[in-house]
Amino acid sequence: VTKLQELGCKVDVSGNNLVMKVLPNVEEWLSNTLKDNQIDMKPLWKAIESLQVGKEVQLALTTGTVPFHLSQPHGWSTILTTLKSEKKNKDDTATEAQELKDRIAELRAKLDDAEDELASISDTCKSWKEITKEYDNTLLLTDIYKEKEIQLAAGINEKLQHSQEDEEVNLTADELSLVFNAIGASQQFIENTAGMTGEDFLSDQNFHFPGISLEDELNACYCKHMLKYKSIPYEQHQTVCEVCMCETSEDLSYLLDEHDLSIDSDLLEKHHINGPRILMLGTPSVQRLFSVQRDRAREICTTMNLMHKEAFKN
Repeated sequence: VTKLQELGCKVDVSGNNLVMKVLPNVEEWLSNTLKDNQIDMKPLWKAIESLQVGKEVQLALTTGTVPFHLSQPHGWSTILTTLKSEKKNKDDTATEAQELKDRIAELRAKLDDAEDELASISDTCKSWKEITKEYDNTLLLTDIYKEKEIQLAAGINEKLQHSQEDEEVNLTADELSLVFNAIGASQQFIENTAGMTGEDFLSDQNFHFPGISLEDELNACYCKHMLKYKSIPYEQHQTVCEVCMCETSEDLSYLLDEHDLSIDSDLLEKHHINGPRILMLGTPSVQRLFSVQRDRAREICTTMNLMHKEAFKN
């Protein structure tokens, strides 16, 4: 029964009779599958015919329905080996087919995901295609500005770094405007001072322009002060000067508190006074802007300026 089941037969045992139901067309299928096989498969075909009519194995042999060989007892072993080999091949093929189906399903899922992703970015791609030329022009413009800034900065830095200690920095009008731009002066201030050279700027003892803010005026005074010290850009000095490193009103308020020179922090914020700007305020201005006594204002100015000058020695 086990052997017959291995051949693909459905076998039931009822009383003393062996009832077997063979899969339809099995002989035709085996014939087509094994047609190129050199093994004599006729005994198997006869055995299948006997099985289909309900003959027991021994009866099929004893009646001559199925060939029987005394001198070749291993014929059935060869047939069985052939069938098992063919079964393995077909099982392997079926497994491969299932793996391919699974792979196809996986690829289809990925394809669906890819189509969803494509749909999600299609608008971006469309808009990108429309602005590609303008974007390339933007890249070109950015590169031009980069190269121009490098060129202009190199020229200014050369003058700032290599002028003699007792020699004023000889900046052209354009170069001075670029310095104002670099220190964060407003566009209005830069336009109002257009045409002023470095020499004009440094020699002007009363630096006042109508309509400019207190913030711009103090920034310009600080710039003039630092130009005389050859300390532009400010960054190197600001790393060692406790006053100049106070970039915001809040930073300055903390510094003043540390030295018991507190000023109303709201007033500092209102007038946008930070470390560099307070250095440019004289005693009268500090007294007026922050509503403090004159002696207190003088102490604040003196202390901040002493700390500032000390930093230049480092």
